[in-house]
Amino acid sequence: MIPLASWTPTADAIVLTGLAVFVLWLASVAVSRRHVAGAVVFAWLMSAVVVWVGLAAVQRLLTGVDARVLAAQFQYLGIVAVAPLWFLFCRTNASRTINRPLENLAVWIIPSLAIVAVFTNGSHHQFWTDIRPAFGDPADGLIYEYGPFFWISTAYSYLLVSAGTWDVVQALRERPARYRSQTIALAAAATVPLVVNAFYLAKLTPDLPPLGFAVSGGLFGWSLFREHLLDLTPIARGVLFDRLTDAVFVLDPFYRVLDVNAKGRALVGETTLIGVEASRVLPWWESLISGETRHPDRPAIIRSGSKVLDVAVTPVAESAGGLAGWLVVIRDVTQRRREEEERQALGRRLQEQQRVESLTLMAGGLAHDFSNILTGILGNADLLAMRLPPDATELREMVRAITEGSERAADLVFKMQAYSGQGGGPHAPVDISQLAREMVDLLRPSVAKHCQLVSETTEPPVSVLGDPTQLRQVMLNLVINAAESVDSSGTTGTKRTSGVVTVRTTVDTITDAKTATVGAPPALAPGAYVRIDVSDNGVGMDDATRTRMFDPFFSTKELGRGLGLASVLGIVKSHHGSIGVESVPGQGTTVRVWLPLP
Repeated sequence: MIPLASWTPTADAIVLTGLAVFVLWLASVAVSRRHVAGAVVFAWLMSAVVVWVGLAAVQRLLTGVDARVLAAQFQYLGIVAVAPLWFLFCRTNASRTINRPLENLAVWIIPSLAIVAVFTNGSHHQFWTDIRPAFGDPADGLIYEYGPFFWISTAYSYLLVSAGTWDVVQALRERPARYRSQTIALAAAATVPLVVNAFYLAKLTPDLPPLGFAVSGGLFGWSLFREHLLDLTPIARGVLFDRLTDAVFVLDPFYRVLDVNAKGRALVGETTLIGVEASRVLPWWESLISGETRHPDRPAIIRSGSKVLDVAVTPVAESAGGLAGWLVVIRDVTQRRREEEERQALGRRLQEQQRVESLTLMAGGLAHDFSNILTGILGNADLLAMRLPPDATELREMVRAITEGSERAADLVFKMQAYSGQGGGPHAPVDISQLAREMVDLLRPSVAKHCQLVSETTEPPVSVLGDPTQLRQVMLNLVINAAESVDSSGTTGTKRTSGVVTVRTTVDTITDAKTATVGAPPALAPGAYVRIDVSDNGVGMDDATRTRMFDPFFSTKELGRGLGLASVLGIVKSHHGSIGVESVPGQGTTVRVWLPLP
């Protein structure tokens, strides 16, 4: 054994102990800044170095072989942990990974197996094949002959350290100058122990890897307090670019793809895009740059299939002022547009409902007051007729004209009451199929001159509770309006076309609550309904006409009071039903009435 005077184990142990204390202090600093990304991993990394360096100091003080082997076994808890922790720290610092627990867990598989191999080495000798005293080197104390699992573990550790260091070096080109000194210090801190350990394994130097970490610790300390390591954590351009919620394309001046983020690749469904012309992957690109859909003062709204895209194209200038390329930012606003359209549709329905309610109140009030006035007029006309002498023929004609005018006004009052849901007789079972057939037979002769009237009714018959007179009024008004619509479009030049009005009754089961189209009363509740369809192949209606078709006194005809469909809506409401309209200009109209089954 070399005399103590030529090699001083105590001094060596003091240096390593001091280094362990310094590294432990670095770990405590990292713990105090644990809110910063990577700080917790850095604290564990420094703790692993403390175990490695601290037990290396303890080994310098021990003399027994068994004691030194036991210290070496526990020392490997720190040794095998350094490489995975360094890799994870570098990945976090270089922003190469975010919340990947399975990947983070996988790096520990081989280190865990190495620890098991170290503590069970006596039974298999796969980690150390032989351990003997080193009589010529008291600093080492022992000579280790390494087995296959040691070399697997060591190669894996070198791989992890190299991969982590490569990530840090790669981050250099993506980071501002403020963060580059951080990156250089981290790369150097990883490289020094790697080189020192390589010399040791090649038996070119004694066990100096712990001392290599002294240099690394100094670099870490300098990074902490001079370069704001764990204070200012940079974000790599690649991670930032790929995690943008919008699709981003970078194009050259000739509209070829230079770069694209993950959202952009997902948008077009391709991964190999570099150098491809934008028009090949964005089918609407030509119309955009030609000015058909692009506006210089705001983003363009593009409809691509079922998607609605908000596209902003920004020129990128060179430092000399020339055009360097184009930045294209594409935001998928399909859901936002759909929600906006739904809000607008809901707003229109609410406005329509409020308008119908206000018209209903007005019609009901007018009908009530007008009915009282007519009662007085008719009563006084009857009294006057009773008091007239038999030979007052001229006066009797005047009274009769007053009575007939009052009766016509009463009919108008009846329709206004029907629109407001008032009036009508008691409800009784009404066979809708039979009522439809009767009304078709009654009206067929009067409409035969310009259209064909067809009846399609359900079998067996179905009945609803309602006022037969009012329900006949509904059928009468719908058929007459349909026939007049066909008559309006019945000629093309001198040749009359074939018009068809179809009255169809059926049973309709509503499974989910739904709202009928413009002019409808409240939504249909789930349940069974009788549905009356009156269809024509007439002129049809545009949206403006369809919106107002149930308004009192609204009419597209030159003659007419415009109360027929208004009374239909009121009657349907009073029967707790609903009404819907489908119409296409030039193709015809279908009016559907739902009446609940008892």
